Amino acid sequence: MGAQVLVEHLLYRKETRWRGYQQRVDYPTKDDKNWLKFVNSSYDKDSEEIEIIERQPVEVGGSVEKFTIENKLQFNLNL
Repeated sequence: MGAQVLVEHLLYRKETRWRGYQQRVDYPTKDDKNWLKFVNSSYDKDSEEIEIIERQPVEVGGSVEKFTIENKLQFNLNL
């Protein structure tokens, strides 16, 4: 089931981001205008449904922080 959740998750994001991981032939470029956000997915085993959740990045000092290994971005948990 984990593989199905991952595939649904990757198909949801309509862009290429992080080449080699989230790379789509039908959407070959990064699209920050529409997809500068976090996409989370979860599987409910009781209903057998996959839920996709979008979370916006938190603005810090008037600009959106970019995620890097050295710089952990805070999540906006308000849905």
